[in-house]
Amino acid sequence: MSPPKSTRRPALLRPLCALGVLAILLVWAGRQAGDSPPTVTEVNVPDGWGVPDLLHHLEEQGLALHTVPTRRGEPRWGAYLCERERRWEELVVLPLLAERADRWRGVVLVLPAAGPLRVPAEDVDGWGRNGLRAGPLLFFGDEALLRRIAEALARQGR
Repeated sequence: MSPPKSTRRPALLRPLCALGVLAILLVWAGRQAGDSPPTVTEVNVPDGWGVPDLLHHLEEQGLALHTVPTRRGEPRWGAYLCERERRWEELVVLPLLAERADRWRGVVLVLPAAGPLRVPAEDVDGWGRNGLRAGPLLFFGDEALLRRIAEALARQGR
């Protein structure tokens, strides 16, 4: 004779509840252990540098990138640095959000920190591995391309 159905359900629910509690404890323990989002990388460059100085340096270091100014004309107030040729219209719609960084593959935006397109500090802090600070310049975009740019910047003056 089989036990009544009412006693079978609680027997199945107990292991499921235990697994749920265990999952919650693991998430909580991870946060307590310091699992925080990565911070924006920082690289030193001269204080007087602007976007044109950066572009010149990257070219000297052998990092040839297609440059698209954020504003039509010169890249003084910012530029998109691209691994391949891109149109301005497809770049200006890219969101400056770390959670949407997948859309930035092969593209990095560089802005002067004190320029007209100012980014709030709390936004920059949330960029994590998709952000870079280099003296008076801010970068956001593809993590792999940012690493290449940071390496080229670290070679300044050599």
